[in-house]
Order: sequence, then structure tokens, then C-alpha cells
Amino acid sequence: MELREYVAVVGRRWRWLAACLLACLLVALAAALLSPKTWTAQTQVFVSSTTESTSPQFLQQRVKSYPDVASSAEVLDPVRDTLGLSMSLAQLRAAVEAENPVDTSQINISVTLRDPQQAADVADAVAEEFSSAVERLETTGSGSSPVTLTVTNPAAVPTSPASPQIPLLVALGLVCGLGSGIAAAVVRDRWDTRVWTPDDVRAAWGATVPDVLSSGGRREPGDRAAQVLARRVERRAQNGPVRVLIAAPTDRGTPAVAELTADLTDVLTRRGLLVGGPDEQTTTPDTDAPASDAPAARRPDVVFTTVPPDAALSTWRDEVASSDGVVVVCPPGSADRVDVFELGQLLDGVEAVVVGIVFTDPTRRRRRRGDEAAAPAAVPAAPARPAIARRPATEDTGWTRLTSPVKPAPVTDEPAEAARPARPARVEPATARPNRVKGASRRVSALSRRTGPRVTVRIPPTNEW
Repeated sequence: MELREYVAVVGRRWRWLAACLLACLLVALAAALLSPKTWTAQTQVFVSSTTESTSPQFLQQRVKSYPDVASSAEVLDPVRDTLGLSMSLAQLRAAVEAENPVDTSQINISVTLRDPQQAADVADAVAEEFSSAVERLETTGSGSSPVTLTVTNPAAVPTSPASPQIPLLVALGLVCGLGSGIAAAVVRDRWDTRVWTPDDVRAAWGATVPDVLSSGGRREPGDRAAQVLARRVERRAQNGPVRVLIAAPTDRGTPAVAELTADLTDVLTRRGLLVGGPDEQTTTPDTDAPASDAPAARRPDVVFTTVPPDAALSTWRDEVASSDGVVVVCPPGSADRVDVFELGQLLDGVEAVVVGIVFTDPTRRRRRRGDEAAAPAAVPAAPARPAIARRPATEDTGWTRLTSPVKPAPVTDEPAEAARPARPARVEPATARPNRVKGASRRVSALSRRTGPRVTVRIPPTNEW
């Protein structure tokens, strides 16, 4: 998996990440609050030679074995008796630690107990008894010891507990929570059979995958799919009324079907098309023309219908047969891979023309639409486009004449050498709607000043999306 895939999984399974993170933080806080507080007191003992004949190398070699003496019964039993401690020798030995820093003649003694004052008293007692024990052990037959031990830094009463370390425990819980949360999110996403990305839809649909329309990022408009589908429907409606079936693989996609239908109706109405539903006649386009100028009765240019996902096969066959195309709506996480595959097989079985698959989240479009509605309008709305006028059919079936012919120049009987045809009057280019022929890469104007007297462009009708 790549980094962007991990980010997408965490975005979908953030609840698992939050649950694991919260659980680990609670465990860390519980351990910090329930663990008993302990205090550590430290003292230092310096080892020096009493004679000049003792070499520094000999002294350093002897000092390395002194930390073990500090935790021996030779030192701890007198300390227990002196201070009257109720703890056993094993407990006191576990509380005492001694170390010799590298290349030094110093012994560091630390005592960790639950009482800070008791820890300081035990540390001082251990240091005094340790100095006496080492000198006794180093005493030779002449009655003198080659080393002497001096307490250079008596123990002070600690002011802050040595454990538990709350910041360290919280940081450890945070790291463990993030690691376990990401792992749980990835595992849960692997077990999930729902479609979450356009690639999941393409993989689950089958062999013949239609166009998958989705918003590529947050910067793209929320109705991008509606805009693309509206252009296709408008182009298809040039040749006559269009009936589009909008369906979803499961019932969880029903709100998205209604949302897309509303978006398409709004976009097509603003473009001057009459949109109707299965139970209504027409929807009047948004135009500023007076009611008297509008046609009294007109068939809708586009009709949107829906069918329940659990409808019978005969119902699907009838609806597809009466429709010019099918639009499938599949919001992220609304259907399993099996549901998408079965819908694809069903539409292939009834020979449906799938215009595209809309893979967008309707809730995100609602949030953006609410933000746009809440924001003040800075620019006034542009006037609505007038209704699209049908081109009159010609005698040649399947072709449409874009302009009216210009009168040809008069023909005379004079010889060709002397004949000078009259210069046609200058005709201003008429404002005509540009047309784009399927497969062409440029627009063809209706009239031309440098061509012959008759300019006719024919565009064959198409039933393709």
C-alpha cells in the first residue's frame, strides 16, 4: 500500500483509530494514577589511596568491585539495625543500587523507597556503613588500609517522585494507540467488502466498465458529475425527447439518486430544457420571458425515472426498454462488491445503455451547497438561457440545414472573357449557434464571406452518449 492509500484508509476508519488511541491513553493514565509513587535519594562516596606506593591503576581495579559491597549483608544488616527498618534484607537490597562511573574513583549510591525522608536517611546510612566496610575489608596484616572512603555528597530529601513518570507514560500510550489504531483500520478495511473508491467500482462491475464520474478532490465542485451528465443529456436531447433511468445497487443509495436527480433537473432547467418526471407533465424552465410568449403545451425534453434495486427482472426490462440510457449512482460505502457486480450483470442482460456511474458522496455536496447558500452573493445571477429551438427537418432524412441559401448572381449570355459577374452584396454574418460535429476538432461557422454564394453544413443526428 502507498501512503495515499493509508491516508484514505485512516480517513474511512478514523473511528477505529480514535478508539484504539483513546483506549491506550486511558491505560497509560490508569497506570500513572494507580502506580505507587517512589522517591530516590542519591549520595556519592569518593575512594582515595592512603599511601604514595598505591598506583592509580591498582586503585581503579579495586574500585570496580566496591558496588557489590554496597548491597551486601555486611553493609545492609547494620543499616537495618541502626534505623530500625521493618523491611527484610531482600527488600532493602532491592531498594539499594550502587555504581562506579567509568574511569573514576567514585561510587554513586541510590536508594528508592516510598517515603522521601526515609530514602534519604537510608542512603546516608548505607554510605557511612559502606565506607567502614570497605576500609575493614582492605585492611592488611599491618593494620592499615591502602584506601580511604569519604562521603562527598550526602543525600538530600527528594522533592519530586522518581516514578511513575506521567509524561513518559502518556507519550508511550500515544505511540501505541497510533500504531494499533492504524493496524486495526487497515485490517478492518481489508475485511470490508464495500466499494470505497472508483477503482473498487471498476473491479467489481465486470468486463465492460462504463465511465465512472467522481470528484477528484475537495477543490472540484460538488456537482461535477451532474455537470458532465447534463452535457451528455443536452447533446442527446438535440434529436428528440430523452428518457433517463437513474438507479442504485442498494437501498442505501436511494438518497443519492434523489440528490443527483435534483442536481440534473436544476442544471438542465437553467440551460433551457424542459425536465419532467414519471408522474408529472413538465417542469417549466427558469426564464424571464412572459407567460404569454411561452408555448402552451410542450413535451418534456428530458424525463428522469427510477426503479427500486429489488425490483423484478421484468420491471427492469420494461424500464430499460422505455429508456434511452441508464445512470448508476453508487456513493462510497453504500454497496458491496457483489451488489455492484449483480447490477452490472443485470443491466448487461437486459441490454441497457449505461451512460455512466456516479461515484460521489451526497453529504459532501449538501455541505458545500449549505456553505454556498450561507455565503453572501457577490455577483448577480446570470439570466437564464432561452429554450432550445428544434431545427426544422429537411427532405433529406438525417440531415439539417443550418442557414438559408443566398440568391445566386444573375447569368448573362456574354462571352466568358467579357462577362464580369456582379459582385454580391456584402452580407453580415448572422449570429448562429456554433455546432461541433462528432469527431471534428473545430467549430464551423454558419456563413462565410469568402466562399460561394451558398453555404450549407449538414450534421448527422446521433443516438450515442
